[in-house]
Amino acid sequence: MNEFLEQKRWLLVIAVVLVILGCIQLLRVNAPQQAMPEEKPFVATVGPVLDGRYTVPAGDFLAVRIDLNRRASLTGRFRTPERKMLVGCTVLDAANFEAWKNGSEYKRLAETGYIPGGKINLALEPGNYYLILDNRNSNEDRIVEAHFSVD
Repeated sequence: MNEFLEQKRWLLVIAVVLVILGCIQLLRVNAPQQAMPEEKPFVATVGPVLDGRYTVPAGDFLAVRIDLNRRASLTGRFRTPERKMLVGCTVLDAANFEAWKNGSEYKRLAETGYIPGGKINLALEPGNYYLILDNRNSNEDRIVEAHFSVD
């Protein structure tokens, strides 16, 4: 009888050890995976980029980012309510936009100069661009009616 209890005890110990090893294996195999950082999908600009009436603050500018994954055309026009109200309209790529903001030398893709209204029609290659309504030379806010789109 003692021998039978001894065998049962050993079987119980072996069973407990096997259950513990099984649990360890389950936890190891089913360990939570680290979340991979999600990559934002590229969203290309298409359609209207400015379409309405905007106030460009005195001594400042309004810039709209345009992201392209294909060749596209940027077309549009802007106008101020009065001939005395002058604003500039410029199109730059992303690198030249930073140089332009810092007052460094930059290369423009299109620029109207400071005028009361104008048009832009420009073919752009894939990349990142900025369409800028510039009022940095004025100490008064400017109201601008602008209609630009990417096709």
